Amino acid sequence: MLRWAARILSGILLLLFTVFTVAEGLPGPSSLSAAEILMFLAVITMLAGLVLAFWRESFGCICIFGGYVCFSLIDKQFHITDPFAAFPIVGLLYVGAWLGSSK
Repeated sequence: MLRWAARILSGILLLLFTVFTVAEGLPGPSSLSAAEILMFLAVITMLAGLVLAFWRESFGCICIFGGYVCFSLIDKQFHITDPFAAFPIVGLLYVGAWLGSSK
């Protein structure tokens, strides 16, 4: 049950970021500051974690949580009320699924 909840939320997040990327486009790297480039890489890490967690929950969780912590540290705040708050929630669901299947 947890695994499918995490997969559904992962799919929604991936779809959301894909739609925004297609609609808005990506800015040129030369127009971004160093902090913005690092934040972009953190988001890419979180998105890769969502995909990876479909097959390997443990590695996907590491990417999701690692990217979220890096993103939050660079941005100097933890995001608990915006779409980025969904990443650790999905990560926790994958942790529950991983722990439940490793018994």
